[in-house]
Amino acid sequence: MKNCQLINVTDEQKLFISDLAINKKPPFQNNKNNFNDALILRNVLEFVKNEIPFQYDLIFASKNPSDFIDTKTGEVYETLFDKLNPIRLKNVTELAQALELAPELIEDFDDWLDYQLEMEAERQFDIMRGK
Repeated sequence: MKNCQLINVTDEQKLFISDLAINKKPPFQNNKNNFNDALILRNVLEFVKNEIPFQYDLIFASKNPSDFIDTKTGEVYETLFDKLNPIRLKNVTELAQALELAPELIEDFDDWLDYQLEMEAERQFDIMRGK
């Protein structure tokens, strides 16, 4: 949590969320302005799909779960996942819940950690070689 990576929003993501809003598809069916939050969520979902080498669960912590959670399914609206590979998403309302759940939900954590250590070692080696 002390090191964050900036994930830039793309024009395609803005257009995707705009289309949902214009057509009043969830999470915009109630005429609430959820645009920024929906854009952030879509951005993170795409980042996980494109940048993370292992498929693992994503925990979504929000104090306003009703804005993005389908009351019929208890899950984040499927419209936000359109054209993305399935991502298992667990929603919670408290960050503490997310921190408690993380170890049991991340199945590939050891593989992910090994990969991160390997990438860092390669980066350090490249720095030593002057690259």
